[in-house]
Amino acid sequence: MFSEQSQAGISRRALPPVIVLIFLCGTLLGKPPTIKTILPLAAVPGKITEIVIEGRHLEKVTGLWTTFDSKISLIEGEKREGNRLRLRIDIPPETPVGIGAIRATGPGGLSNLALFLIDDLAARSPGANNTSVESASAIEPPCAIDSRTAADRRSYYSFKARAGQRLSFEVMAQRIGSQLDPILRILDHSGREVAFSDDSAGADSQLAWRCEKEGEYLIELRDVIYRGGDDFTYRLRAGDFPLVSAPYPMRAEQEKSTKISIAGPDCAGVEPRDVQLPGGSSGRAFSLGARFPGGASSSFVTLLSSDLPELLEEEPNNRAESAGALQPPCAINGRFANEGDRDFYRIAGKKGTRLVIRGETRHSGSPTDLYLRLEKPGGGKIAEAEDRSYDPGKDKEKGKNYYFEEGVLNYTFPEDGRVILMVEDLIRRGGPEHVYRIEVRRGQGGFSLELAETLYSSAPGGDLKVKVRCRRNGYDGPIELVAEGLPGGTKPGKARIGKGKDSAELKITLEKDHQPGSLGTFRIFGTTADGETAFRVEARTREALRRTFPRLFHPPRALDGLATFWVTEAKK
Repeated sequence: MFSEQSQAGISRRALPPVIVLIFLCGTLLGKPPTIKTILPLAAVPGKITEIVIEGRHLEKVTGLWTTFDSKISLIEGEKREGNRLRLRIDIPPETPVGIGAIRATGPGGLSNLALFLIDDLAARSPGANNTSVESASAIEPPCAIDSRTAADRRSYYSFKARAGQRLSFEVMAQRIGSQLDPILRILDHSGREVAFSDDSAGADSQLAWRCEKEGEYLIELRDVIYRGGDDFTYRLRAGDFPLVSAPYPMRAEQEKSTKISIAGPDCAGVEPRDVQLPGGSSGRAFSLGARFPGGASSSFVTLLSSDLPELLEEEPNNRAESAGALQPPCAINGRFANEGDRDFYRIAGKKGTRLVIRGETRHSGSPTDLYLRLEKPGGGKIAEAEDRSYDPGKDKEKGKNYYFEEGVLNYTFPEDGRVILMVEDLIRRGGPEHVYRIEVRRGQGGFSLELAETLYSSAPGGDLKVKVRCRRNGYDGPIELVAEGLPGGTKPGKARIGKGKDSAELKITLEKDHQPGSLGTFRIFGTTADGETAFRVEARTREALRRTFPRLFHPPRALDGLATFWVTEAKK
């Protein structure tokens, strides 16, 4: 998570702060803690929030690791229990809203990863029993409710609205690892439905509503098939925030001031801002808050840093004859403004030049299902690509592990000339939220890297053994691996994925005087030595994150690629 500086840009730290605060001494013996639930599901920047963690082996927890700046303290006089822990978390006021993560530290190691929100809406109590219209809990927007759904039950909340008042409602559930697949309805005093949302923000619900008649209204919230239980937590947000999907452009060139707008189904009026991302941050994720002028509550998008020139489409370009010119390497950011909108681009190349064309939409928040087609000038399809899902194998404990990849095209010019790239939404949708990004590079094909795990451990003097898998897409040469972002007291070795190979093991050696109980983070990068077409790729952790959060198809970009290590006691 990064600190946002309103119009000036973003904090210039190149890596997200990852800290652990120790508040209880103890030896590293026993079982690691396990987090099952955290309530509330968010903390408010600039305020102290009391949270309750439920799980196992929590009685000897020594601290929390977080992906955002924080101060953690036990509640004085609190009785320590193995399945429940109460503490306070203090987050600096400049912390941007967004999705972060927490691990508990304790005897034996680190807990599982738990997602945790930074939100400027303070939580309200949902009430003891609000499963009927008659027992609806009264709320007053702007506010948030953190709760769980019960099996075969609906949850009800009542609120008052003025004629003409605009209100936003959203359910944060699967985006933060919950099992809940929510449906959200707004009802008037007679029980008539006046607004409805299902799967508006991925699998979560989201809607903007304008009140036609002053009065009291009801919010009805349930799981799509009436499931419930401890794993069906949600945050219901009610306020005046915009409904957003992605930044536009979707990435900003590092070290260059870029004007960023916000794309979404209901965000007209949100003012663009100037952002400057730090050098050396290519691929890093930055959270940007979005608020209407004079608004009291925010939503957020995730902006990624880029090492390419980030261009914006220029209209008219909805016909091959008016196609915009692209000069690789570059990235083009565009928008399907209306249903049926298509955009065309022309790319010139010499005989033997290879192009790698890669789309980006849903991984970065846009709802667009991008379709790419390469054509000959004057017509005639050369190649096409769309989003794909894969099953790379079967894990004995976890079962099948599916992953998702957005469309990629590889093309080699058979002679000097040019080609036409046509892009559209697969089912011809359009609107202010339907933005896209297409990366165009010259090269000998591409590849992607994936870490097998997100958590590693070793005793002082030992090795962290990091397996890196490679998925090749046209590039068959060697890949040099290196670990970056490691704290002092570590010696990252070098590794190579050999020509045509699909994996390698990289060892990170801990010094013998490394303190047991300490931790750190790192990222792995793979580079080629291919002359003018050399490129650098960060190893992702999407598959490992999806094993942790099975219903989270698009893990938070700030966590993707981030690995953590824990220093254990030396074996006697």
